[in-house]
Amino acid sequence: MTEMTLQNARKVLLVESEDSLARAMDHVVTADGHACARLAPGDRIVERIARDHPDLVMLDLTHGETAAMLDACQSIRRDPALDGVRILMLQTGGSALERRRTRALGADGVVSLPFRLEDLRSEMRRLLAEQPVH
Repeated sequence: MTEMTLQNARKVLLVESEDSLARAMDHVVTADGHACARLAPGDRIVERIARDHPDLVMLDLTHGETAAMLDACQSIRRDPALDGVRILMLQTGGSALERRRTRALGADGVVSLPFRLEDLRSEMRRLLAEQPVH
């Protein structure tokens, strides 16, 4: 990695249960020079986020853990110490109503499945660009 890449490297936490999707997401994150960690949906998401303070959390609402993911999103938003953490939700369907609802619950961005990896990369970059480097 170049010095510039290291200065801009961010920590991204994937909360994903499906291995193939997690590998694709990991590739997108690490190809942009960021550190990527993965967590299973039931693994004390908010505690891990509070401990590791990632720059971006990607929460997948598509595999039956919807309530837990939405609860995690709202818990992150209620914790003032986690104000800087950006949240990107992956969801099925892409209606404007679903996207507004997800954002109202605290997500900073939404990518609807199925998605192109470039769409995920674009939204990830947008959210990380909004956040100051610490």
